[in-house]
Amino acid sequence: MDAFGKEALEAHNKFRKAHLSPALVWSSALASDADAWAKKIAREGRLCHDDTSDGENVFMVCGREIDGSDPVNSWYSEVKDYDFSKQGYQTNTGHFSQVVWKGSKQLGIGKAKSADGKVFVVGRYRPAGNMMRAFKENVFPSKNGPVKIPEKKPLKNIYAPAHKNQDESGTTQQTETKVITYPDGTKKTVVSTVTVTLKGNEKEGYTKETKTTVHETKEEDTPTCDTKRALPREAKKEDSFTTDMKKALPRDNAGFEVFKNSPSKEEASYVPSSATKKEFEKQALDAHNKYRTKHKVPPLKWSKEIANEAQAWAEKLAKTRSLQHASASERKGYGENIASFSRRFETAGEEATNMWYSEVKDYRFDKPGFGGNTGHFTQVVWKDSVELGMGRAQTADGRLTFVVARYSPAGNMMNRFQENVFKG
Repeated sequence: MDAFGKEALEAHNKFRKAHLSPALVWSSALASDADAWAKKIAREGRLCHDDTSDGENVFMVCGREIDGSDPVNSWYSEVKDYDFSKQGYQTNTGHFSQVVWKGSKQLGIGKAKSADGKVFVVGRYRPAGNMMRAFKENVFPSKNGPVKIPEKKPLKNIYAPAHKNQDESGTTQQTETKVITYPDGTKKTVVSTVTVTLKGNEKEGYTKETKTTVHETKEEDTPTCDTKRALPREAKKEDSFTTDMKKALPRDNAGFEVFKNSPSKEEASYVPSSATKKEFEKQALDAHNKYRTKHKVPPLKWSKEIANEAQAWAEKLAKTRSLQHASASERKGYGENIASFSRRFETAGEEATNMWYSEVKDYRFDKPGFGGNTGHFTQVVWKDSVELGMGRAQTADGRLTFVVARYSPAGNMMNRFQENVFKG
């Protein structure tokens, strides 16, 4: 155990002692695994969780060196949002509850630095914490209230993956621009913007969301989609919440396309498509049920109420030209898939559904479970989902179409893939 690991272990045990949990012991095996994962995500330059049955907290900071207590302090700071009178998993507090989880016995910490100077930290716990229905006997209040975190120079640009329910607030950004020249001479400028939401200790560690804006002269644009429900924000795992901590992190490069901030006269005169709302509803529902029939699950029923809410969110996305999910309270716990593409307003219901379903090619039916690149597909064909509501909206210049689908009950519930997602 190096000095960084020793500092991290001591910080954990300080908080655990205050919350009436026994001290963790160092595990070289866990530390080795954590170190390997830290190096991997540092090489890739992105924050994400490993596919592990152990508990895991992840952290990243830019622009400064840290000691072993810094990530632990960040994770623990979520205690301010934990309601001890309502024992159970609570949003924005998963890092904290893992730090003080009584049933966890061993800890391993890994740290690595990326080529551009970001510091990545991975904490591994065994047994894993955040077990559903086991919070009452594993997470206790401190007799003297939350432990005061020592004041240090504020960390800048901290990142930690969200467990769920990430609200948008103040942000910092980093951008990278690349110009791609096609054989026909046209050019495509891709601006990758890493937007970091900083809210109290978001998710509290902080959430990392990458969006890609595209300016290009080519006629056809690439449709993109994203899902906050690739892992339901309200998902309650029957056993371990560790995988949720891994997968609630939004997919990297959740793309959206942005053209001109102010439309030209020609664009300003654009008249939205006359495709009727009724036609859109039928198209969207038929597309979903075609795939659901193929995968041997009951058809969805259209919900006007859910559709109205999805429509309102689609209009908000079109107005802001951004691809982002509604908060848990805004979407009332429904499952959600979202997409954006150029024009194609007339066929938006079918276009989006086909796009989401196309992930089927990457789904492992021999190994049922959540996949970061298959969450749209599994929500589309999730057996227990009964109702569907969808909305679509265009940007003011008519060049982009945004689609929002919401599902009730939500799909992608951990440990329930085998009985909800079937091979077609």
